[in-house]
Amino acid sequence: MLTTFNRIRWIRLVAGAVALYQGIVSYSTILGAMGVLLLIQGIFNMGCPGLSCSQPYRQTNASNAEEIKFEEIK
Repeated sequence: MLTTFNRIRWIRLVAGAVALYQGIVSYSTILGAMGVLLLIQGIFNMGCPGLSCSQPYRQTNASNAEEIKFEEIK
C-alpha cells in the first residue's frame, strides 16, 4: 500500500494533519476544512480535478528503446 506514496503525497498528508490539528485547537473552521481537504488529497492521491496532474503508473521496457543517432554539424 505504501509503495505508491511519493514525496508530494507525504507532504499533503503531513500538512493536512497539521492544519486539521491547528484548526481544532484554535476553533478555526476554515483551517480545519483546509486540513480535511489536504488529508483527503493525500489519502486518495487526488491532486487535481479528474486526476489530470497525477503521474501515470506505467512500466517502460528498455528492450523497446531505439538507439539515438547524432550527426556532427560543422
